[in-house]
Amino acid sequence: MTSCSPEETWSLLTSRGKLDRDRGGQQLQKILEGGQGLPDFLSIVIRDRAAELAATTTTTAKSTIANGSSEEGAEDGWEARLGFLLLCKTSLEHGAGSSLAQSCEHLPSACLALLWDREARVRSAAGQVLGLLCKAGGGPAVYEGVRDRIFASVKEDLEREQPPANRQESDAFYHDTAGWRNLETSLQVIMDSNTNLR
Repeated sequence: MTSCSPEETWSLLTSRGKLDRDRGGQQLQKILEGGQGLPDFLSIVIRDRAAELAATTTTTAKSTIANGSSEEGAEDGWEARLGFLLLCKTSLEHGAGSSLAQSCEHLPSACLALLWDREARVRSAAGQVLGLLCKAGGGPAVYEGVRDRIFASVKEDLEREQPPANRQESDAFYHDTAGWRNLETSLQVIMDSNTNLR
């Protein structure tokens, strides 16, 4: 496998094709294992993308990102969000945690916003990155920064309104199951964060 530039690696990570994303992940690992650390281009991508996503409040994330209104272009689709999270996750796993935590104060907020994404892979990766941030540079401060919102989400998902009796059965079924995906993600984040705080 030939080596890719950081720009090509980012393009592969955010591709619509799974095989390309896998190749991008392999290229990123190769770059990070080269001993040079995270290239400037990828550090800037993380910083800028995290700031952009963090500007999206959690309530906006639930209505905008989760409803898929930004699914138009590849840069705005779920693949781009997943690629961003894979970049963060792989960087954290290869020891870039303290530098990421210091240079990117918006990363926990960006991950928190992505916990309500419509795509399960994005939600799962966001939780994994939050867990790794707790292990890496931020520790308890990262957990304390997101804990209240995650517990509020768990409570919200457990205390959903019952559908009116005159609704169709299919609508009631959807309503009965709709919040569980966020509940599962929130509980996984709590588990990953607490495991990584040890």
